[in-house]
Amino acid sequence: MKLTKLLLTTLLISTAAFFGCQKEFSTDPDIINPALPAFTPNITTTVQGRVVDELNKPVQGAFINSGGTNATTNINGEFTLNNINAYDQATFIQVKKQGYFGGSRTIIASQGAVQFVEIKLIPNQSIGTINMASGGTVTLANGTSVTLPASSVVVASTNAPYAGIVSVSLGWIDPTSNDLEREMPGDLRGINASNAEVGLQSFGMVAVELKGASGEKLQIAAGKKAAVKFFLPASITASAPNEIPLWSFNETTGLWKQEGTAVKSGTFYNAEVSHFSFWNCDAQFPVVNFKATIKYQNGEPVKNKLVKIKRTATAGFTYGRTDTAGVVRGLVPANEPLVLEIMSECNTILHSQNIGPFSTAANITVTVTGTTLQSATITGIANTCAGSPVVSGIADLITGQRTYRTTITNGAFSFNINVCGGSQSATVVVIDTANGQQNSSIVTLSAGPNNVGSIAACGTSFTQFINFTLSGTSYSLLGPADSLFAYFNPQGGRTNIGGYSFNSGTISGKRIDFTFAGDGVGNKTLTSLFVSTPTGTGNLQQNVITASITEYGSAGGFITGSFSGNISDSFGVKTIQCTFKVKR
Repeated sequence: MKLTKLLLTTLLISTAAFFGCQKEFSTDPDIINPALPAFTPNITTTVQGRVVDELNKPVQGAFINSGGTNATTNINGEFTLNNINAYDQATFIQVKKQGYFGGSRTIIASQGAVQFVEIKLIPNQSIGTINMASGGTVTLANGTSVTLPASSVVVASTNAPYAGIVSVSLGWIDPTSNDLEREMPGDLRGINASNAEVGLQSFGMVAVELKGASGEKLQIAAGKKAAVKFFLPASITASAPNEIPLWSFNETTGLWKQEGTAVKSGTFYNAEVSHFSFWNCDAQFPVVNFKATIKYQNGEPVKNKLVKIKRTATAGFTYGRTDTAGVVRGLVPANEPLVLEIMSECNTILHSQNIGPFSTAANITVTVTGTTLQSATITGIANTCAGSPVVSGIADLITGQRTYRTTITNGAFSFNINVCGGSQSATVVVIDTANGQQNSSIVTLSAGPNNVGSIAACGTSFTQFINFTLSGTSYSLLGPADSLFAYFNPQGGRTNIGGYSFNSGTISGKRIDFTFAGDGVGNKTLTSLFVSTPTGTGNLQQNVITASITEYGSAGGFITGSFSGNISDSFGVKTIQCTFKVKR
């Protein structure tokens, strides 16, 4: 049975029924319900992190910002923000990547330490359109939906009324997901209607973005409201309150703000909202500050390790991650016995002990009796089909826990990872980007040096492209120089394919993004289509365009097909022809 999770600062608190819809808070000054703090930088800290996509693959070229300091993720999805000016109680890290909703994490940081975060991006996928002349509804496969009344939106940058076709991107975040702490924005701390900081228990959240026919961002007009329906997973429906506070995510503070209520109806929460970003249905409860300093028996700090704090009354648990000093900080429920577990990268328990209950702020020291994992270095040579070293390419190392990525230079590649147990099976994939070929090999890894020998990047075509002609002018997007993506979103029951040119953090020149219902080969009606070129943009409106899908590979395979038809924008109707082959 899956349970709702609660992410508090660096800690994710999970439970099936935690205080229900609690509206009364402790008057004890050690219980955390202070007024909203002033977000003035008061420490200098460093944040290292990793950004992954919906398939847990590293995301390259994501833009990272915190405290005015910027970075870009490398080929392995990694980034470092050095010496940022931060507010210790709410250090806010933001991630932007074309094709995804904005990702973020809010942490409680320490002066001078290196903090670690991992963020999983949610695809920003158009699931349908609504004509503002009549209004309408778009719906995901699980019933989560957004309804816009007629004439209810404006252009976000100007507040000018918008009267055309609205493209709606909608993503549902499962409150019972094992990845909630990586997928959701910020953390689950909120500022309630009394301007007090509280802990939150999520019963479901959504991300929504509205765009016009020319790609302009839209918002709900003043005095208007949109209806949102949040799906409730079966495992938490019974424990969900009949009425629950509604919260929107504040991208300035990195915290949630209470704005109204949602009402339970069957397996859904129904609410009305006056603007769009991330919205969240949450019960609120009192919490205490918690800090643990975690070290091995030899006094060495336990760095960058997952900390899980479990409730004893239920199967709920919390997450945190230690910094370079072995410190994890966050907020935990007041007055409850808990169990603290330190986890390895292999999801095994290095250490476990009982802690709490805490009625006041807690500061504990933990000594880990388990052993540290051993590191492994993996090296190898990638050759072309002709037997010469790959001049330029990419190597992936896929373990049961994550995917690592590195570049191939003059045939050579290497990885440094921690291995699980005495040995560990992994897959090495070598990609010759110059010749469009790839191959893979299954290897067994152990602690220390591992030379996997020569692998021929030959046998499977890696060539990816989206070629399209818009009103007689041809454009090409070719990977890996251009960014291409293809995935199936089970929430919406749709396949999303697209690509764009990327230059210095901005979209330059060309972009295409389209979706169709379902998966597999055959004729598929496009449910959305957006095109941008140097001469303008266009959106699929009421036109019917059918794509012929001739290949639909499993994850890691390719989706191949073509379509043609008409699209419209504010400048009129345009003809489009498109052929594509993109790796999932």
